[in-house]
Amino acid sequence: MPAPRKPPAGHPGGISWSDVPAPLPELDVRLLWHARLDADPAQRRPRETVRGALG
Repeated sequence: MPAPRKPPAGHPGGISWSDVPAPLPELDVRLLWHARLDADPAQRRPRETVRGALG
């Protein structure tokens, strides 16, 4: 999956995105967390941000 062309919604500015000049292998990204933290809003927001950025 290619990198997103724009930063996730609500992401602070000042970061520029560009293509990598070489082909890269696909990566398998997994999000793991303890069940105790599943409903914690402070933990949920970063997980949702990563999910949104990676599609």
